[in-house]
Amino acid sequence: MMVALRKILGDLRHAWGRILLLFVAVALGQAAMVASNSTRTVIGREIPRNFASASPSDAMVEVTGFDPANFDSLPPAAGVSRLDIVAPLAARYRLANGTWLPIMLFGRRDFDDLRAQRVFHESGAWPPGRGGVLIERSGLSLLETPEGGEMQIGFGRGALSRLRYVGVAHDPMQAPSYQEGALYGYVSLETMRELAGERPVQFLIMLDAGANAVSATQALSAILSERGARVTRVSLSPPSHPHGDLMNGLLLLLAGSTVLSFILALFVSASIVSSLVQRQQRQIGVLRALGASRLRIALSYLAFALTPALAGIGAGVWLGGRAAALLEQVIAWELNLTIVEAAAPTPGWLIAVGAAGVVAAIIVPISASLAKPVRAILQDGGIEGTRAWLRLPALAPIDQMAMAEAFRRPVRTTITVVALTIAGASLLTSANTFASLMGVVDRFLAARGDDITTTMTDTPDVAALSARLGAIDGLERYELWDVRSVTASLPGTPGMRLPLISPPADSEMGRPAILSGRAPAAAGEITISQVLADRLHIPVGAEATLALDDRSTAARVVGMHDEWGMSLWTNEATYALLAGPADRSRQIRTQAPLDRLDEVSTAIEQAVLAANSFPSNTTTRVGFRAGMLNHFLNFFQFLLVGCAAAAIVGAAALTATISSNVLERTREIGVLRTLGATWRTVFRLVAGQALTLAVFSLVLAIVVSVALSMVTVDMLEANAMPMRMDLKVSWAAIGIWFVASLVIALLAAIGPALRIQATPIRQAIAHD
Repeated sequence: MMVALRKILGDLRHAWGRILLLFVAVALGQAAMVASNSTRTVIGREIPRNFASASPSDAMVEVTGFDPANFDSLPPAAGVSRLDIVAPLAARYRLANGTWLPIMLFGRRDFDDLRAQRVFHESGAWPPGRGGVLIERSGLSLLETPEGGEMQIGFGRGALSRLRYVGVAHDPMQAPSYQEGALYGYVSLETMRELAGERPVQFLIMLDAGANAVSATQALSAILSERGARVTRVSLSPPSHPHGDLMNGLLLLLAGSTVLSFILALFVSASIVSSLVQRQQRQIGVLRALGASRLRIALSYLAFALTPALAGIGAGVWLGGRAAALLEQVIAWELNLTIVEAAAPTPGWLIAVGAAGVVAAIIVPISASLAKPVRAILQDGGIEGTRAWLRLPALAPIDQMAMAEAFRRPVRTTITVVALTIAGASLLTSANTFASLMGVVDRFLAARGDDITTTMTDTPDVAALSARLGAIDGLERYELWDVRSVTASLPGTPGMRLPLISPPADSEMGRPAILSGRAPAAAGEITISQVLADRLHIPVGAEATLALDDRSTAARVVGMHDEWGMSLWTNEATYALLAGPADRSRQIRTQAPLDRLDEVSTAIEQAVLAANSFPSNTTTRVGFRAGMLNHFLNFFQFLLVGCAAAAIVGAAALTATISSNVLERTREIGVLRTLGATWRTVFRLVAGQALTLAVFSLVLAIVVSVALSMVTVDMLEANAMPMRMDLKVSWAAIGIWFVASLVIALLAAIGPALRIQATPIRQAIAHD
């Protein structure tokens, strides 16, 4: 027993380099599995839990002319189990430098009896009280007003008011403010009435079990109409978490990549153990010739290999738990979640799977080694060669030798190439997806042609506005556009609130590209965005009804356009059927030098105020792109976590392969050194093997990543993107992975090259 223990300890000491690689590979593979499982468990549980805690409505009916004081006197509506109301208002919050930040205000009936789309108290006053406002917690980094201070709010022509910031709330149904660049505020209906007068009221409907949403909304609409209210919009689509589907998809992708990383870690472990056993093949033959049983030898080598492997499993469980906790907090911040139950203990089955996989990976090479006849082992030392997979005669002899060595062991080479290919393909696919997302943004901005877009709440004094705009230094060109939100009844929906856009006939700012059909020409013609057409399955030629206040008109869809989000585009003749003089010229599109956009946009807003209107929103080309860049970059960084684990496993596989190849060719390299080979030649031979595998893997990674990117882009276009999405290949990522592959290859070659160079020539030639 003591002899066996001393042998195990001696083997561990002499092969510490590859033992360390074995430990790292197993630890990383297990850590990736644990982190992925825990994150998916916690986030997958908390997204629906957070969302359900807010009691999202099943349907919504928006009306005008309803006094919220009459809410409690409404009779029950068939199919409706609970009912609540909210009065929304899109406004602006004035910053200290004079610029305005969007803020969406929600007037609530009773903060102590929120029956649908609930918000939760975080700190400060509750309820906010008359004149007070609660701010959603994710917007505190954008808020300049201290608690108890006054916020200047603007929302319409000459409508400048003040609200007192009295506390913090959490709304699980909203995306984080810092991502959207807008605040969310919650006030009482009394405060909303004092702030903005009578507002449209949205009835939030919770359905009875098994009730039909259409029937329930019709029943409620009839009751409200009897009391003098006018229904302006009906939504039958329950709200969903803004990024829930996208995050679940990303977690699924991460889970897939971590499973592959763990499988690769097992193959790498098998390769490392195989090389260690291969080195002692003659010792095994001698022991067997002296009468040692195969079982005893197998147990000895199994204990030798399991020592670092099981330690790696334990380290991986600990490391995965720490990584999961960090990852869950990052995702919670990205999704504006409150993690109620953070604990997700590593399930025993996951540890058992890891241990069983490692044991199987170790037993296979040990069993294969013990299956060889003793005579064959003692005659050749157990080192078998195969023909090289690839030869390039044009290369120098030393480089041909390096390439032959790289492909000499098919199984070992395949494991290494697959590991590096998966690492590279994961990185390139993530980068291609990010580039494709930003490509959508850039295509949208290029089609618009304007640099600043300012939307006004009311039709301005056009003469006064034109005079002011003409005096702004740096404003190169401007156009006044007709834009209003209308209720559009399209096939498949009873009514959606969509922007209706009518550019000037002589506009030079650009219209969206027509993807099918044609542009509107006659009265009663519109085009719809392709994403809207795809999601509602609306064909060219479909009929629609457009309503604005008390006016409505029939319209026909004559084409599909390429636009960010869901929108309707029309001509002046169609717009005139709905809009009166008070609905015209509500948007300014301007061109200005990119380095003066902030200065010019502030001046434009001052001109709007002077023209007796209010700038409800101002967006610059640079600001929009920067906001979307930060938004997509958050998810891209999340995907890089899985890429990093795969890259480390790939690097360990390459290092183990090169070490094994060099070990098996110790005698041949000793002969080369006897014949005058210098350190430079030896390093060229060793590094050539690593570079060959790295470059071969890079080519495969590029091919695989293109296929995976196409699938990812199609999935995002169908489920998450507000615009048609084309595949973009990230050449920068290819360059980065090329450099990273070279660095990994050189690092993998340095250790084996130094060890073989430090081995005396006599000892190298005598090596078995």
